[in-house]
Formats: sequence, structure tokens, C-alpha cells
Amino acid sequence: MNISKAWTAYGSSFSKYFVSGGATTLLHYGILIGLVELGRVDESVSTMIGYIIATGVHYLMLYHWAFVSDAQHTVALFRFAAITLVMMAAKTGAFWVLVEIGEIWYLFSQVIVTAISVLANYFVCKAYIFARTGRRDQVESGKPGM
Repeated sequence: MNISKAWTAYGSSFSKYFVSGGATTLLHYGILIGLVELGRVDESVSTMIGYIIATGVHYLMLYHWAFVSDAQHTVALFRFAAITLVMMAAKTGAFWVLVEIGEIWYLFSQVIVTAISVLANYFVCKAYIFARTGRRDQVESGKPGM
């Protein structure tokens, strides 16, 4: 695959994925910081709450903007929720290890965990969760779906 075709296939959606991820990461961090610093909530509980809220916003941004998916919401949302639960457990566990065992500052720990998950999540979203089915093209062209 040449660079032009690769950009067409991945670049635009990755840029939008990156922007939507950045926006929802800021939301996650804002909730994390607010709960820890103002609410005196445990760091691990705070990151989980922030992750859940930001993830709901992220789904909508990815479905409608980054991947312009035509997958049925029941399918895409189920897949997204399943992958999100797995990732939330992995990220929360890694965060806990870094903070509690590694004694690394909670915000730096969050940056490490976030950075590790970005690429893996993009490819899972592109290839599995929000993969285009052709339904939207069929509706727009007036051709009946299958």
C-alpha cells in the first residue's frame, strides 16, 4: 500500500480519532483531578469514574465523526462496551500498579497508561467496532440493504 492510499485508509480517521481521544482524555483528566483534589476521592476510583464518563462521549464522537460508522448501534455499542470493559480493567490495573506498587505520581501514571492504549484502541475501533458495512451507502443510493 502506498502512502497516499494508506493516508486515505487510515490518516483521516486516525486524525479524528486522535482529536476525539484528546478531547475525551482532557475530560477524563479533568474529572480525575477534580475528584482527587477537590472531592478527596481515591485515585483509582476517580480514574475509573472519569474513564466511564469520557468513554460515553468518546463513543459518540467516534461513531458519528471519526469513523462515520454505519454499523447498527446495537452491534457497535455492544462491541465498544465489551472492548471498553476489557480496556478499563487493564488500564485501571496498570494504573493501580504504577501508583500503589511503583509509587509513581498518579498523573504521570495516567499519562503512561493512556499513551500505551492509544494505538491498540484505534486499530480495534477501525477494524472491528466501527467497521463500515455499506448500509449507509445503500440508504444514500436508494439501493435496498441486505
